[in-house]
Amino acid sequence: MLRIPEFRMLIDAPAECGLAAAPGVYLFGPTHGTFGLGVTRASPADDPAGDLLSLYELMAALGPVGTHGATILNRRDPDVPFIGAIRNPDTAELFLLAPFNHAGLTEPELRRVCARLIGCVSFVSPAMESWTSVLSGTVLVGADTYRSTPGAGGYTVEERYTFRTDGIYERIKETQVTVGVGGLSASRTGREREIGSWDVISADGRPALRLDDADGNRRVLALTRRGPDVLLDGERFVLDRFRS
Repeated sequence: MLRIPEFRMLIDAPAECGLAAAPGVYLFGPTHGTFGLGVTRASPADDPAGDLLSLYELMAALGPVGTHGATILNRRDPDVPFIGAIRNPDTAELFLLAPFNHAGLTEPELRRVCARLIGCVSFVSPAMESWTSVLSGTVLVGADTYRSTPGAGGYTVEERYTFRTDGIYERIKETQVTVGVGGLSASRTGREREIGSWDVISADGRPALRLDDADGNRRVLALTRRGPDVLLDGERFVLDRFRS
């Protein structure tokens, strides 16, 4: 996940993409450099006819790119035949995404590859920012205990998530199962450990926790609150501050 904090922008681009900054513009695209997009705020110089916003709204309705409100606007310029455009739904600010360094690509090829990049762009909502602040530097602890009749055994499960401020998380799940027969008992314990990166995204218009573990597996968990506690996909966890 690439981020442009100045623009409150998220770019959920493929792993081979990178982000760079130049005066007044951010550049992102595949690191091989064959093509990419320059991202800037729309300015009065970009709208000499005064109809850029209305054109964006029309094309976003007729020809959306991705699911976050982006679209493509055609231009009468053989060097830059089109640009991408996207508006932050919370601030109404419009941003332009112009292709660059695309020598050797035909216009249809350029549109195809740029559309994939444009569709990766979204914004950080106030709700996402709030959840990031809630989780960053905290530990979530969930426990489940079951006991059957005396002497018959039971189980205990504790699951713990640690969310570091640098975007790394650790999950530890410990289980203990006890079996009792004829006054005798035996127990078995287990421990799972998982580490990876975490962030807060928008899923179906609501904040969700995204976990990418070191093995390349991804989970997306719905985020809700119940009093002081946090619910991950409806499972209740106690919130505590991380102590190093």
